[in-house]
Amino acid sequence: MSRKELKPRPSRALMLAGIVGSVVVAAAAFVGLVIMPHVEHSAAHAGRQPGSPGLTSVGEIAFDDVERQSKELIGYYNTIQLTAEQEAIKLRALEGRPAACCKNSNAYTCCCKCNLSKTVWGLANYAIAERHASESGVNALVDAWLAAVNPSGYEGETCYQGGCALPGNQKGCGGMTEEHLVL
Repeated sequence: MSRKELKPRPSRALMLAGIVGSVVVAAAAFVGLVIMPHVEHSAAHAGRQPGSPGLTSVGEIAFDDVERQSKELIGYYNTIQLTAEQEAIKLRALEGRPAACCKNSNAYTCCCKCNLSKTVWGLANYAIAERHASESGVNALVDAWLAAVNPSGYEGETCYQGGCALPGNQKGCGGMTEEHLVL
């Protein structure tokens, strides 16, 4: 991403956050991950105000680039290992909600390891391990993420209607393998 200079002079706290954020992003990029952007940073670069159409966010986490963030979240699924205590938070948060693509399974297990589920699991891992999210925080983020992926919503029928290979905005699972992510 290119950094645009903001017209209003940023506060010292915002400048410090930007510097710290740049260092963290550079370090994360070194290992092949990109830390999820803050709402203000993401919105400013996209030329939008937080809360505007095309920008779905909860707290400081904004979902504004489904393609990039799907890859990022799958990366978190593969790399963030939760402690037993953290895994218990993830379990409590996700087992009580149906999987977006498969209503007969819960979001913690789904019926398979489709790319959509991997993004949900990666988001939960990130939220719990890096942001110390609670069960309700995880669910709020998952709701926001699924709304960004498919604004018209999921009905839990994808797996039963052969939609596994469809992109998320067509109520699909985004494919079944990370190498063939369908967006």
